[in-house]
Amino acid sequence: MDERPSFDPDILEAIEVFRGGDDDQEDSALRAAAEAARTDPNLAEHLARIKRWDRRCADAMRQVAVPPALAPRIIELLKQKETALAAVMTDSGSRGDQVRPERPISRDTPTSAATTSRRRYWRWTAAAAAVVAVAALGISIFLNQDRRWSGPDELCRTAIGLFELPAPGANEGAPIDRVAPPRAYPYSPHLLCIPNTRWRNVDQFGGRRAVAYDLPLEGGRRATLYVLRGRAERVPNAPPRQSQLQTRNLSVAAWQSGELIYVLVVDGGEPAYRALLESTAQPWT
Repeated sequence: MDERPSFDPDILEAIEVFRGGDDDQEDSALRAAAEAARTDPNLAEHLARIKRWDRRCADAMRQVAVPPALAPRIIELLKQKETALAAVMTDSGSRGDQVRPERPISRDTPTSAATTSRRRYWRWTAAAAAVVAVAALGISIFLNQDRRWSGPDELCRTAIGLFELPAPGANEGAPIDRVAPPRAYPYSPHLLCIPNTRWRNVDQFGGRRAVAYDLPLEGGRRATLYVLRGRAERVPNAPPRQSQLQTRNLSVAAWQSGELIYVLVVDGGEPAYRALLESTAQPWT
C-alpha cells in the first residue's frame, strides 16, 4: 500500500509560489508539502524543474535590451489614460444629473444584475490594464539598472572566456555591410570597420546580452569586439594606447562610451593590438 501523502492542486500551486526553503512557508499544509519534497522523488524533481525554469526566466529577462526611453513613454501613457478616465467620469456624472423619465420595468429589459456585471467587467479591465502598465514600467526600470562592472580586469577576463570558445564558423554571424546590427549595440566609432567583419548575438556576457563583432586579421588570426550595455569602473572613454590585459598571446582592452561598454580581444599579442589601433577613426587615450 502506498502511504505517501497526496497533495491537492492548491498545495502544489502554493509550493510553486513560495518555493522550497523560503521563509514564507507558515501554512501547516505547505510545510508538509515542503517536507514531503525531501523524501518524495517525484515531488522533488517537480520542484527542481520549477527552479531551473526560474533561473532560465531570470537569465532571459536580464538579456532583454530595453529601449532607454521606454520608461518615460509608459509614464506619459499612464498620465494620458488617467486624464481620459477623469474626463469620462466627469461626462458620465453630468449626464447622470439630468432628470430622466422613469420607465416601467419590462421582462424584456436587461436586468440590473447584467448591467452591474458589465460595469464590473470594464472596471476590472481598466484595473488590469493599469497593473500591466505598472508592471511593464517596473520591469523596464529593473532591466535598465545595468550591473556596474568592477573594472577592466573583470571585463577583459570575461571576454577572453568567450573568445577562447570554438571560433565562429565561416557562416556564423551576419556581414555588417549587408545586415545592419542591432541599433542598441553599435560598432565602436573609435574603430574603422575592417572588410568582411561579421556580427552575432552573444547570449551571456557575464549574465548580460551582448553583440560580438568578429574582425578577420592577417595570417588567419582574428579579433572580436564585444558590445554590451552597462557601466564600468576605472575604464577609459576610448581604446587605451596599451592593452589592459595580455595573456596567451591575446591582448584585451575595455572602454566606456555613454551607456555602452566595448571590450576588444586581439589574437597576436600587443603588436597585433597596436596594429589594429593604427586604423582607428578617432584618437585613443
